[in-house]
Amino acid sequence: MEKITSKNNEKIKLARLLSNSKKYRDEHGLFLLESPKVIKSFPHLIKYLFLSSEIQEAAAVTCYQVDKSILKSVAGMASSPGILAVAKKPVANKSDLPNRGTVVLLDDIQDPGNVGAIIRTAVAFGCKAILYTKGTADPFSPKVVRASAGTILQVPLIKIDENISFLQEAGYTIVCAVSDGGADINELSSLNRDKVALVFSNEGSGSNSKLLDYADNKVTILHDKKVESLNVGVAAGIIMKYLY
Repeated sequence: MEKITSKNNEKIKLARLLSNSKKYRDEHGLFLLESPKVIKSFPHLIKYLFLSSEIQEAAAVTCYQVDKSILKSVAGMASSPGILAVAKKPVANKSDLPNRGTVVLLDDIQDPGNVGAIIRTAVAFGCKAILYTKGTADPFSPKVVRASAGTILQVPLIKIDENISFLQEAGYTIVCAVSDGGADINELSSLNRDKVALVFSNEGSGSNSKLLDYADNKVTILHDKKVESLNVGVAAGIIMKYLY
């Protein structure tokens, strides 16, 4: 196994760029994975591995032995699991929409923690795909990947524009979550759940989202008015669990 001892090694510098820059992730079609379990589950996506001196795992891909301090400098974490993969980004588009089931659409959700948490919850509750608009945090950024616990690899991630008429044409019922003015969540009990697109928008502008023009249903989670609105990740979890 080749050993890398410098932070200025070309592969280390590329990994650091992939960690910090969406531009480089898009240009190279690569991103970083840190979870040993996820890395083992998707070997076909791994381009090469960085392993700390404490870990001596056999792998079917090229491995580089790297000091843990260098791994920390790449990943930007206080601690490191001792393994870091440079992985290929899976490619998905509108043709990957499922024939039935629930999909989730993230509209201009900029917080990586919320994006990752919603993806993780969506997978937990059986959603078949994640769609996201340009203003949404990059699903392949390290913060989203961590918050999603690697579940970004378990469903198609499809980038779209703000014209979602293709969902209507494909027979989806579009349900938009709004902070107020929508139907109570309990009224969704009669919803035909064969093909549903759940739309969650930025908390600050959710009720003004352009996507509301496409809504077949608008839903609001009733709560104590001492709180202006729910965190979008929490709201998404409640609604997805209700429809599960």
